[in-house]
Amino acid sequence: LDPLTRGSLVHDVQAQFLRDRRDQGQLPLDVQDERWLHEELDRVMDRVAHEAHDLLAPAIERVWRDDVATIRRDVHGWLSLMIAEAKTWRPAYFEWGFGRVPGSRDQGSRPDAVALPEGYVLRGAIDLIELHTVTGEARVTDYKTGKAPARTGVTVIGGGRLLQPVLYASVVAQAFGTPVRESRLLYCTSVGRFTSDTIAVS
Repeated sequence: LDPLTRGSLVHDVQAQFLRDRRDQGQLPLDVQDERWLHEELDRVMDRVAHEAHDLLAPAIERVWRDDVATIRRDVHGWLSLMIAEAKTWRPAYFEWGFGRVPGSRDQGSRPDAVALPEGYVLRGAIDLIELHTVTGEARVTDYKTGKAPARTGVTVIGGGRLLQPVLYASVVAQAFGTPVRESRLLYCTSVGRFTSDTIAVS
């Protein structure tokens, strides 16, 4: 699979899994249900892979199966991270869109773009918005499925190369009127070593 298709499949599995949990009243995630949650993730992975197989019609089945197995290992690693933080962060919105953007979007998405106080009007989609279980502050996450950069612990915009965390935090604060504690790039695969670059916002 090319990197774009692989990343799209990872995002689809993550969003569908969390939407299923929300629809069934199973958020925040419970560490005591960890084994069952991983079984549910496998079911979502199977469903997404089946749909993708029909759409992509892979030429070599062995290559397809190997790619699916790699994605499956990666999303299980991601789920373990989510469960480990479940007492602090509650998933709230998944693939939340602002403005008209293509793709399957969260039911709470807004059709209009977001105008920031500085005058910029933005549209796009945010992979994950979580709320702190005590303070109600938000955490904004943008998933990355490629390699993590050599430098982590980002505290600035990287000379303009890392604008997503700052802009997404501003969008969430403006759209929801909710303080944003932090915004991060989460490298949610084994290639990315499951590391994150986090910017403290408030």
